[in-house]
Amino acid sequence: MDEIPTTVKNKELVEKRRVQIVLSAIKLFSRNGFHKTTLRDLSEEAGFSYGNIYDYVGSKEDIFYLIHNYLCDLVFEELQRATENIDDPLEKLRRMVRAEFNVMDRWSDGILLLYQEGHILSPPFLQNFLKKEHEHIAMFERVISECVQKGFLRGCNPKLAANLIKTTVDGWVLKRWDLRGSASSQEAEKFILDMILFGLLPKKLDRRSAFISEMNPLSGKRALVVGGEKAIGAASIQAVTAAGASVFAVVNDKGYMDPHHDLNWGGNVKCFKSSEYGPLGQTLFSRIEKESGPFDIYIHDLGAGVPHEPVLVEKDSEVDNKFRILEENLQSAHDIAQHLIKLMPQRPWSRLIYIAPWAWDVSLNEIGFYSALAGTVALAGSLSRKLYSSRVNVNCIIPGYIKAPRPFDWWNSNHTEVNPESYGELSDVTNSILFLLGDKSRNLTNQVIKVACGNIQPLQGVLELC
Repeated sequence: MDEIPTTVKNKELVEKRRVQIVLSAIKLFSRNGFHKTTLRDLSEEAGFSYGNIYDYVGSKEDIFYLIHNYLCDLVFEELQRATENIDDPLEKLRRMVRAEFNVMDRWSDGILLLYQEGHILSPPFLQNFLKKEHEHIAMFERVISECVQKGFLRGCNPKLAANLIKTTVDGWVLKRWDLRGSASSQEAEKFILDMILFGLLPKKLDRRSAFISEMNPLSGKRALVVGGEKAIGAASIQAVTAAGASVFAVVNDKGYMDPHHDLNWGGNVKCFKSSEYGPLGQTLFSRIEKESGPFDIYIHDLGAGVPHEPVLVEKDSEVDNKFRILEENLQSAHDIAQHLIKLMPQRPWSRLIYIAPWAWDVSLNEIGFYSALAGTVALAGSLSRKLYSSRVNVNCIIPGYIKAPRPFDWWNSNHTEVNPESYGELSDVTNSILFLLGDKSRNLTNQVIKVACGNIQPLQGVLELC
């Protein structure tokens, strides 16, 4: 506290009076706000005359700085007391977290005040403020380094770990408006300790954590899947949901739909049926975005899907209708792409995957199929270039002849040149999707993955162009 001048020579008296001012200031600043509280208010609350307060401080900034010093000294004392005569570094870390949490909980009003009004400090005070914060973090850093050296914690960046631990503890204060009444201080302290130590255990002891991470690689992410009525679209929803993501599915239940699934994917999927919400366009897209919040994954299946009855596709009108569906799907994807160009830069590391029409669609209308296939690849390529600087990955999957729940006899009779042994599985497509959504492909964009396309003579020309 020597940085602040005083006219009183008795140091013990100065310290005593300044503590009175600090305690009064924490109370009034928290209740009335820093800017609305006057020095006269503080002198009255502290119990001495207005003129007398200037013997110990010159401004409210001085008082703010004194509050920081006072709380820092309390924390340092608690941390030193908690680790006295403790040799085990892991036990030191446990005790330090508890001590830090106890101070934060007891002095939450003052801590919150420092976060809210720290910008008011002038450069000299701010430099001292930050110096003490560095000293504070360094105490944790030294103990974490000792734990790593002795093998109690896995190798990590001690400074990063120390800062994140401190931030986690401070979260009890910063989020108290939401947590009070939902958790006790004892419960929060235990949870923070368990979370920190479990996350820092050596890898050989952290098998459960690794298993959970492997089983739920998309946990906490939100996905929008367009084309849930199709075999590949439905399989994509199941795969992404199983990987831990929350899914919003757009389903055209007025058109062709695989009769082997009933759209019941479970509670982690919200389904938007065209019979209830209309076709996918800017209006429906904006509604989904508003309801879901920002999403991290966008999957669009542009295939035609599976007709309810195989005999219908033999009729010219139905064939033409199939062609129109491919055109409409591509046009819809183009329309939504304009919105994605504006939206996705706000979500770095998000992933967009376009699924081209699968090989079965070539028999329904060859020209329409090749046009839609080339259009899908071109759309993905164009978006990938536009979104590359925003760290948004855009890729395309071209499915070959994939075993659907029932590849109809009509299709099989029109593809006698295709060896059934070359048919792919739906899991081949979904595995490719999960790879493109995972961390191992974070730097892959503008890629075209061909699934089960190795023995498809009618498609070789367009596949080579892709």
